[in-house]
Amino acid sequence: MTDSAPPKTILLATDRSARCDRACDRAVQLARQWKARLVVLTVVEPGWLTTERIRATPLPSWTTKPHDEVQRTFEKLRRDANALDVDIVPRAVEGAKVGETVLKVAKEENAVLIVTGVARNEAFGRSILGTTVDYLARHSKLPVLVVRERTRGAYRNIVSSTDFSPSSAQALKTAAALFPDASRTLFHAFEVPFLGLMDTRQQAAVAQGMQAAQAEAEKFLAALPECAGTRVVIEPGDVVRLLFEYVRDHDADLIALGTHGRSALFDILIGSVAQRILETAATDVLLVRDSHAAG
Repeated sequence: MTDSAPPKTILLATDRSARCDRACDRAVQLARQWKARLVVLTVVEPGWLTTERIRATPLPSWTTKPHDEVQRTFEKLRRDANALDVDIVPRAVEGAKVGETVLKVAKEENAVLIVTGVARNEAFGRSILGTTVDYLARHSKLPVLVVRERTRGAYRNIVSSTDFSPSSAQALKTAAALFPDASRTLFHAFEVPFLGLMDTRQQAAVAQGMQAAQAEAEKFLAALPECAGTRVVIEPGDVVRLLFEYVRDHDADLIALGTHGRSALFDILIGSVAQRILETAATDVLLVRDSHAAG
């Protein structure tokens, strides 16, 4: 997405559990900010919505039908999110494959953005993405917002990780279009051969790498006039560790990440480096697929 107009429809993929609360709160905040329609989708197992399922065993007289149960849960979600002023469209759809069903409904509803959360959090803060997020990261042609943090207002500080590929350009443009009022930082890290701390060739390699990256960054941004005003940060070292530390130290609230490109970071199959960023990121991540990517 590069159109400057706010999205008209957002899709929230949720299993209606407590772990999706943060994603729900963010989706409501965005729908309110953009005056957008919010489709709240939960995918259930095939046959779950049929009345035959609840007739299999004797049940109390007050037992509700599956449709009523889903509707009641959606209404509770609306109240808990304080979203009475938001145009929410609840949908419960049967599907054997959750990721495929999410993309199918997103297309039906003309959604511009998919919002979802992590599956769960382990001890010490490690996030488990889950198969649905992984599938969406690999296959969604729409931007996917993976929510981790509590919503404290609109996004203010976005860091866009780049390898200067068309894919990372798409990610930066999409972030700028969705959140034009947020500050933007273009972040690039590069590896240098390890030659020893006392080896003068190490310093020369770093200086040469910095110079080349600076020149490429200037060329990269010159081709993106819609992203004027973006700050550039270039550092030598491991991109996953440096990106984590930069986001933490500069109070960034969103990372924009392309899902295709010329390096392992943007591998078509979500390579190990990108997977590490998704798993270790201390904040929300916007995944943007290159619209010109094959497959």
